Amino acid sequence: MRGLGRIVGLEVPIVPGATGYLDTDYGAKARAALEAFTRHAFVWVHIEAPDEAGHAGRLDQKIEAIEKIDRLVVGPLVDGLAKLDHCRILIVPDHATPVSTRKHKAMAVPFLMFDSRTERHNLIPFDERAEAEATEHESEGFKLIRRLFRE
Repeated sequence: MRGLGRIVGLEVPIVPGATGYLDTDYGAKARAALEAFTRHAFVWVHIEAPDEAGHAGRLDQKIEAIEKIDRLVVGPLVDGLAKLDHCRILIVPDHATPVSTRKHKAMAVPFLMFDSRTERHNLIPFDERAEAEATEHESEGFKLIRRLFRE
């Protein structure tokens, strides 16, 4: 991911404690993202832990990683970004890695997009049911990115 960020011209900070695994410092990633927002209009945070837990076949670790992302990354980002005039957040896995197969699986994945200027209409929880119950779908990832950056 660091290489991809460099190729597209993003600043790629070194985040102390960011390991790319389950023991990553989630809070440090959130703090680095908020700090980066002081210089950039777009920040990408990649967290590998749920994918690694899927490869290990460890449902307990996958749940723990997702809970830590929610509590230690998403929560602080939402709180920090609330101070901005406008923000948009996209939370999406890059692919599925079911613990049952321990391999990447080509399938639709749920996404959560929040826009501070848009009233919330979707009350579906962000979990495995979301893709099936969602009223909005995006079949191609680049279209989802276009939605993120639209005015």
